[in-house]
Amino acid sequence: MRDAMKHLKNITSLLTSSEDEFELFGRSVALQLKKMSLCTALTVQAKIQHLLSQYRISDIKREAKDRLRQATTNEADSEENKCEDKVKGGEEHPEASSPQLSLTCASETSDNEATEVG
Repeated sequence: MRDAMKHLKNITSLLTSSEDEFELFGRSVALQLKKMSLCTALTVQAKIQHLLSQYRISDIKREAKDRLRQATTNEADSEENKCEDKVKGGEEHPEASSPQLSLTCASETSDNEATEVG
């Protein structure tokens, strides 16, 4: 009887936990890997990690391009204001330095989405 109550409490705590679908998916993947032979599980794990890394690198590159695009837009807006100020006051403002964003990775992937692992 105590074991049944303890089991019910465990189930209840699992149902009320704050895990989201990604954490549950991770646990599901872990359980599936545990049912495989060690060699197969390690191979699948490596493929999953490779795929995740490709998508993460793609996201990082896209974010860097977005930041550079935003910085360039801000610089262009600033240049327009400088021209207006120069015409109004006849005074030239010092040039603003242009931010340089660069990202290089050891294994470059295309700018498109990560490729499938086969």
